[in-house]
Amino acid sequence: RPGHVFLPGMPREFPFTVEVELMPQQQEQRRQRFFLTWIVALLVVEGGVLYLTLRPLRKRMTRLGLATASLGSGRLGTRVEARPEGDLIDALGNSFNIMADRLEGLVSSHRELLSSVAHELRTPLARIGLALEMARESRDEPSRNEKLDRMEKDLLALDRLVSELLEYNRLSRPELESASEPVDLGELAREVGETERWGREDVEVTVSGTATLRGDRSLLARALGNLVRNACAHARTSIAVEVVETAAGVVLRVDDDGPGMPPSIGSRIGQPFLRGEASRPDGTGLGLAIVHRIALLHGGTLEAAESRMGGARLSLILPARG
Repeated sequence: RPGHVFLPGMPREFPFTVEVELMPQQQEQRRQRFFLTWIVALLVVEGGVLYLTLRPLRKRMTRLGLATASLGSGRLGTRVEARPEGDLIDALGNSFNIMADRLEGLVSSHRELLSSVAHELRTPLARIGLALEMARESRDEPSRNEKLDRMEKDLLALDRLVSELLEYNRLSRPELESASEPVDLGELAREVGETERWGREDVEVTVSGTATLRGDRSLLARALGNLVRNACAHARTSIAVEVVETAAGVVLRVDDDGPGMPPSIGSRIGQPFLRGEASRPDGTGLGLAIVHRIALLHGGTLEAAESRMGGARLSLILPARG
């Protein structure tokens, strides 16, 4: 046999063997087979461990992929289970849920806005149609002129509503960037106060305080003008515009001595087409919503509270900008 040598001349019934070492080539082959066997065994074990480890991860990634496809198909209520303090997959799940919440809120607000727009447009259009029909049937010249005047007012209201809608939509675009320039808010408040009170000469508008803030002057003038115009519509005799400089920025306060704002309205200030019982019939319901959008573009906010004058206080809070 390999490794055994029979010496000649010895009786066959008393053979003896001498063990000899294998040839070096055979030893190398055996060593290679040994290491190859261990490497294959280690790879099999490692593969099994990886499979058992990655199987739950694969299932979670699959669920996240299915949730993404579901959200993309229009199921805006789709959410995934994710721990607040978890691993990377949990972080992806939390980001997905935040994105889904924002998308659902955005679509919901757009649906509400579309419904409100349809309602707001229907009323003046119905009045115009009625006035037109009555004008056609009327044989009296003064009566016909009265119907035409009413139609003209409704058309102006429609034009104002469409303009406000376009402005609100423009300010709602995420890519819109406001200018950044030093603005003297005290001077701006005095200019706006003089401009907006022309329709209410019986109302006294006082302006106090001054501060300089970096921002978009035209947008800030639009926001402050809407606040003063809103106050002029509800004030009895006086309006106070105050510019207050704080450590964090500037606060523009507009107070009036009108009937005030119900708490249910004040908590939802800034929403489009939000009206109280004392709102003007010719208002669009978008004035304060535009102010809120301008505040957001400057990193600020709009707040409503009870005024020390007995009416409403609307505060445009603007943080300092570099």
